Amino acid sequence: MAGCDSSFPTPETVLSVFVVLRFPTLEIVEKVYHTSPVTLPYIPGLLAFREAPNLLLAYDKLQRKPDVIMVDGHGIAHPRRMGIAAHLGVLLDVPTFGVAKQRLTGTYQEPALTKGSITPLPRKVGSY
Repeated sequence: MAGCDSSFPTPETVLSVFVVLRFPTLEIVEKVYHTSPVTLPYIPGLLAFREAPNLLLAYDKLQRKPDVIMVDGHGIAHPRRMGIAAHLGVLLDVPTFGVAKQRLTGTYQEPALTKGSITPLPRKVGSY
C-alpha cells in the first residue's frame, strides 16, 4: 500500500511524495518525491488539478507500484463526487481512497469505536 501527499515549500513550488508500505507490518518499502513549479493557483474544490500532475510524476519514480493508494484529500466524498483521490485512481488505474482532514459536504453521525464501524455521509441538498 502507499500513501501520498503534496505540499508547497514555497508559493512557486509543489513537492509531492509517495511512501510505499508493506501491509500489515507498515514497514517502509520505498519513498520517492518530485518537485515542480506550481502551474495553477489554489481554487477551492479543484485541488486535483493543482496537485495531481506532480503526484503522477512522483508515482512514475516508484520501482514498486502499490496495490492501493491512500491519498491526502477527498475521493467520492468530495462535493462533486470526484476529489483528488478519485482522480488519481482513474489516472493510475489503481484503487485509491481519500483520507481528508475535514469534511467538505454532507452530515454524519460519528461511527462507533468498534472496528469496521461505518456511517453514511449523505450529501447536503443543493451542494454543487
